[in-house]
Amino acid sequence: MAATIVRDFVQALTQEIEAINRGKGGSVTKVFHGRFLRQSAGLYVYLFHLESFLSLLDEAPAEIEIGGNRYKAQVLITQGLEVEIGIEHFCGQAVAEARLHTKLWYLLELLKKKYEEFLTGSSKADFSMSEMLFSGDHFKLKNVPHSGPVFSVSKDPPNDAQKKAIIDSFSFPLSVIWGPPGTGKTKTIANAVEAHLKAGRRSSWFLMPTTPLTKRWKM
Repeated sequence: MAATIVRDFVQALTQEIEAINRGKGGSVTKVFHGRFLRQSAGLYVYLFHLESFLSLLDEAPAEIEIGGNRYKAQVLITQGLEVEIGIEHFCGQAVAEARLHTKLWYLLELLKKKYEEFLTGSSKADFSMSEMLFSGDHFKLKNVPHSGPVFSVSKDPPNDAQKKAIIDSFSFPLSVIWGPPGTGKTKTIANAVEAHLKAGRRSSWFLMPTTPLTKRWKM
């Protein structure tokens, strides 16, 4: 079953990457006050300042545009409003301003590669939990000690649906709580975790991925 699901994921990721490439395919971030730091592994490393925080994986491929010229680059480290960029071309000791072009599909490509490695057998992965999630079967664990969940009651106590989710989570190895924003999902999960901890149970026990058991509650 895992292989079938992974193939579906690979196909979905391929379509998403193609859709991104048909659109903008990337983002552009202004960087300024760049200064040359060092040369490392064939790259000229510069430290730049950012106008806003950059959410990007370290070592992500990119291109940098300086004075109308574009050079291949790599985002090395981002720390706050500073970013180290390795450029394949030496651009002088200082760069007043530049435009960093990053590829939006980079993380999707990495994920797709991991899935493909699993399909070819070059890497191993445990998909037992995901198989429980996608199976749709509903079974309870047997011989589960249960004296009722105990958790802190705030000024806004759980409603009936939330209480049922907390109680039933003691009998199912995987619990999925679904609901629109503002319906109390986070509070319900926090109460459930507290109840399990007070009962001396840990996530490795009550979420054990041994059989395809799932339960879903709608808030």
